[in-house]
Amino acid sequence: MANCMICNVEFDPTRTNSKHFCAEHCAPTPQKKGLVAKVDSGLRAIMGLAALTVLSIVLFAIIHGCAESCGLVEFEYPSGVLDHKTIVVGGNTEFDVTLKLREYNGSAPGSVFAASSEIIEIAKHELEEHSTEQKIVFHIVEDTGGEYDIYGRKQPTYLTDAFDITYSMQDLKLIDWNTVSGNGRWLLDLGTVSNVTGAGHDAIREYCEDDGFKKYAQTFCTDY
Repeated sequence: MANCMICNVEFDPTRTNSKHFCAEHCAPTPQKKGLVAKVDSGLRAIMGLAALTVLSIVLFAIIHGCAESCGLVEFEYPSGVLDHKTIVVGGNTEFDVTLKLREYNGSAPGSVFAASSEIIEIAKHELEEHSTEQKIVFHIVEDTGGEYDIYGRKQPTYLTDAFDITYSMQDLKLIDWNTVSGNGRWLLDLGTVSNVTGAGHDAIREYCEDDGFKKYAQTFCTDY
């Protein structure tokens, strides 16, 4: 017989796995194995959850992309768009968009830059929709007024026409959208500018005075 080193109880060492611990306390090694197993199980659960999360994100992106391409998700027009409609002029169908100039990061030249970025977004959408219009016409408008009078009172703003820029759908279809710059500045050169008002002249001139913008819009800035 022998005494257990933990509880000092006599036990038959020939019936246990240890000569020092009785059967009840002969578990240091199994206990460690149990702890490792628990840690391993926990890690596996965490890894499984992470994999499930990644899979869910990937599936969501695929489903959302498919929904957009299939027309199941409604296109959200940029914030500068005030109105858009399809009309027939002289027997030709055109998509008319009223687009408001707005400052870009507080920069006046950025107003046309912001509009050009929204123009490319709308143009790509119309192509993806397989639209039947012959052209897209953007009526560019801007806020005027808003100054302070001699009493320090803020005056109301009102919209005024700036200029129109027209794109042929045939020209837009020729663009390799995967290789061109995404900021939209170069697209100004592809359109036909018309109906330029004094406000539009000022907006274009301010834009074209910035060499960083002008180099992408040589034709657009020819007269400015």
